[in-house]
Amino acid sequence: MEIKVKYQYSYFLYPYIIAKEKYDKYINGLINNKKCKIKIFEKEKDIDIYTYFNSEIRKKYFQTFDFTKEERRNENEIINKVRKQNCIIFDYSIGNNAQGKIGEENGIFFKIPKMEIICFNTGVCFVSIKTHLEGSEDFKNVLNFNYKFRDINSEFSKLKEYDHINIQTDSFNDIKDIKRIIQEITDYELENRRFFTHTYACIDSEYWNAEVNKVENEFLKYAYTYPSNYDVNFEKDKLLQRINKWKNIKIAGTKQCFSLLTNNLETANYTRLPEQFENEYLYTLIFNLYKKEYLQLLKDNVDNIKVVDEFEQFAEELLREDLTDDETGCLVDEMWQSILGINKSIEKIRQKIEYIDKNIIIKRYRKTSKILGFVLLASLILNLINLLMII
Repeated sequence: MEIKVKYQYSYFLYPYIIAKEKYDKYINGLINNKKCKIKIFEKEKDIDIYTYFNSEIRKKYFQTFDFTKEERRNENEIINKVRKQNCIIFDYSIGNNAQGKIGEENGIFFKIPKMEIICFNTGVCFVSIKTHLEGSEDFKNVLNFNYKFRDINSEFSKLKEYDHINIQTDSFNDIKDIKRIIQEITDYELENRRFFTHTYACIDSEYWNAEVNKVENEFLKYAYTYPSNYDVNFEKDKLLQRINKWKNIKIAGTKQCFSLLTNNLETANYTRLPEQFENEYLYTLIFNLYKKEYLQLLKDNVDNIKVVDEFEQFAEELLREDLTDDETGCLVDEMWQSILGINKSIEKIRQKIEYIDKNIIIKRYRKTSKILGFVLLASLILNLINLLMII
């Protein structure tokens, strides 16, 4: 019995870095880009996000919440305020729900209903692409789609030419157009790296209860972004982290994917839950991916004293600021800090700083010793000359 999907979507996240000296110019370019629109958060419209994140996080990363109605109506005022913010989010227009297809015949049709650009003033940015399958109820198509789409920008795409993606819309001609748009957004040659996958699916409760082992088996493929024909080794279950809080919801995280599988037994599972997963939990994931990328950036440049100061300030903020007080949100945040090794990265950077400091002290000691040696030698020579003159 094939597992059928009632509702589904997947987000694909691509991180990239803008050099500090180019960041302001880059943001101005996005502001002036007709396809980009600054995303404004409002308490009434985005009440769930507003109540989910703690006040310090809102003030730091969702500053548009504090805009007055008058400021929201004034485009110039919005632009002037947004330029100074720690985090700016743009909605990127790609046409009316761009539609695509995987495969030549009887392929998997999908839409791209939303693209966002998320930029932090440290230069760490993300492209976020939302996809939704159309005309398909088979869960295996979700597995195959996620497996194929995540690699469209990586070196692995060359190994999957038999699976190439053809886009059939006025907006896109083929998969190269998606890569071209991302390259235009990021403003530089793309790195060979996979998209991070954030994926939700709701299946019929009939399959959930009748096919317990099969559902678990398929969930492991889903969590690891494997294709439908992959032979799952259950030992791999040890490599993912789960949040085991509900009977009818499976949530897991790996280094490349955040997955949620549920059933339609409860109305909230296909109404409130998908909204929560693509808003509060998606931004929780993005904040942790941001921490990972920024810490790596700091680690690569930690021999610069200014970078050391930035690191100490950032590490202090991480210790002081909690993203949320929401019970499940805290579990999600803790899971990602563990999977992405946030605390381990902080410790490694501190060790690197200590190593550099020790080397600096040793070099200074050696330099001082040489100077003292020269001074002592000069003093001995002078004393010897004086002694000879007396004789």
